Amino acid sequence: MSRSAAGSWSLRLGRWRGVEIRLHVHFPLLALAVLLAASMPLPHLAGLPRMAVPQALWGLAILAASVALHEVVRTLVARRMGGRTTLVVLGPSGGWVQPQLPSDPPAHLVTALSGPLTYLAIIVSAACGLAAASAQAQTFAEEVAQASYNAPVAAAQSEPTTTVDADALADQAAS
Repeated sequence: MSRSAAGSWSLRLGRWRGVEIRLHVHFPLLALAVLLAASMPLPHLAGLPRMAVPQALWGLAILAASVALHEVVRTLVARRMGGRTTLVVLGPSGGWVQPQLPSDPPAHLVTALSGPLTYLAIIVSAACGLAAASAQAQTFAEEVAQASYNAPVAAAQSEPTTTVDADALADQAAS
């Protein structure tokens, strides 16, 4: 993709350290489609899972942040390897960066691997965070279940018990 082709389908966001940052037009279109689907009533979703608008916004923010982090790392690694990047286009399925690197094969290899390794680091950190949150939520759920089980038992044990004599009740009813 040439610089003019990338620029014609993207919106200019600004410059960062001499690099022009652009947002591909598909990203806002995806955001609108996701928010529209999240705000629709259930019968109109046609098999899609139900999602609330706040969840949709969080998902879009995480997608944008992960794509931006991926491209920032690639740009910084290219600069570290002696190259430079003039344009970054952020899209919903990933970004586009074409760094100008010295004709050194290790520089190309390291720059090319930096993006996927960034995604791997994002996935591992998200998995660790979700595992920790899941364990914490499971512990909380177990405590709530134990408390909800113990509350009626404790209440039943704290009430005084009385014995009822069936013969005495029958005699009172007959008189």
